[in-house]
Amino acid sequence: MNINVYVDNIKKWVQISSDEVLDRNKNLSDLKDKNVEEKYRDKIGYDADFYIVDKLISKEALESGFLPDIFTPENIVTDSNHQFVTDAEKNKWNNKLNKPIANQDHLEENQIGYDELNEKFYIGLNNKNVLIGGASALDNIKVVNGFFSGNSQATVIRNTKQNQNGEFVRPIFVDVQCTEYTGGDLGEISITYTAEAINVYNTGSFTGSFQCMIVYPLGSANR
Repeated sequence: MNINVYVDNIKKWVQISSDEVLDRNKNLSDLKDKNVEEKYRDKIGYDADFYIVDKLISKEALESGFLPDIFTPENIVTDSNHQFVTDAEKNKWNNKLNKPIANQDHLEENQIGYDELNEKFYIGLNNKNVLIGGASALDNIKVVNGFFSGNSQATVIRNTKQNQNGEFVRPIFVDVQCTEYTGGDLGEISITYTAEAINVYNTGSFTGSFQCMIVYPLGSANR
């Protein structure tokens, strides 16, 4: 139905409403012909492809919070700043560097693990668990005081370093330094070591004191 009013100052009837007029606040929901004829294309000025839809929703319906079933994830356009997030992605973000997990034999790439037994942190890199820190940067080093036995006899230092399985850990480096004056009686120093013990020898008659520095593999358990 068309509605006209007479405007006296211009002496004309003016149409103020028509079946052909669309309400801009209704978001095209008042279109009677959803197939969109040429007259609607011209009036609204959009590409015709925009109108090939089954349902249109009014502004009032949107403001009410009601969302019809056509508003599904498949119908929502996303961009670099507006995207959906999966549970898997959220779990991955929640387990980043600021949230280490209990250490595992094979950590995921870039995942941080914490070993309570040796108080060490590891990161998964290239399918390996790589040590990145812990309670002390020097706790793989042990210093022991002892005395030379002289005359090529062994001074035995029992190993106490064990791994997570309770097995003794073989050192990767051992050094011995004399800590007092030898009077030239020290002779040559030699060292042998296994996972069970370290043997310190000197060929001379000196039986004074020494310090032995023992270096274990990084990540060895402290016991």
